[in-house]
Amino acid sequence: MTECHSNMTRHSGAMSNDPDFLRKEMMAAGQRLLKALQLEDEFSRLYSEYRQVEVLEQWQKARRLTEGTAEDYARSIHCYFEAVQTSCRRPNLAYPPADMVANGEITPG
Repeated sequence: MTECHSNMTRHSGAMSNDPDFLRKEMMAAGQRLLKALQLEDEFSRLYSEYRQVEVLEQWQKARRLTEGTAEDYARSIHCYFEAVQTSCRRPNLAYPPADMVANGEITPG
């Protein structure tokens, strides 16, 4: 069993391997990673300016948060990719996602 199947994303109380849902989860994980990186950067700049132990400790916590968030993001990319590969093997695939077409992110065809 793959990591995605053993740790499948929960959606509305049920597990989901829907590529569209997992794409949204991946994008949300990317946003969390961006925020964690920004926090880490802020503490890094503060420490370089003030050289206080408390700020260093906050930077270290932010660094650990960033590392964990990066792992979550990498896992979400993997799960999305796996779901897309699986769904591409199924007949009657409804792809591209309707919301991506509606938002103008991609064009069908």
